Amino acid sequence: ASPGCQILVAAGTYPESLTIDKMVRLIGESGAPNTTIQGLASLPVVEISEIAGTGPVQVSGFTLSGGSVGVETVSNAMLNDTLIDGSVIGVLQLSPAVGADPVVRLQHSTVEQNQIGIRTEAGSLSLLATTVRDHTGTGIEMLGGQLEMASSLVTDGNGTCVQVGVGATANIEFSTITRCDVGARNLNGG
Repeated sequence: ASPGCQILVAAGTYPESLTIDKMVRLIGESGAPNTTIQGLASLPVVEISEIAGTGPVQVSGFTLSGGSVGVETVSNAMLNDTLIDGSVIGVLQLSPAVGADPVVRLQHSTVEQNQIGIRTEAGSLSLLATTVRDHTGTGIEMLGGQLEMASSLVTDGNGTCVQVGVGATANIEFSTITRCDVGARNLNGG
């Protein structure tokens, strides 16, 4: 596929690990309940490699299940109407080797039943109307970068719901953080 293309995926279960190395839109035609990428145990289900340009890679209408990581990215990414479950880490946002820090947006998505829901090392993480639940470790772990969370829910975890590390920041509005061993932890002293 060429950069900027829209790739439509028919309903079904696809056992594979997918690497995206171009700015594309990957769309499950029948939505997340009917379109599943079942990852391999030791690999990310979807890996978004470092991509030149400012537009995001878009993934919409999928269940991304299993694998070591549901979505691993060093580039701008938008996950919309997507369910990410059954991984060690649901979403892993890494620092790119060069260039600006990535922006990852989750909208109308669910990250559930992972050890760690979302881990960000750098860049911006934006959650809108997204649920992070049933994690056995941390729901959202901000090791760096900035969290913007609105109209979202982080709940039902055996660890910390939201942890903001030293040097990271968070702006949480109209959201609920509940039923975790620790609700929110700010390691910046605030």
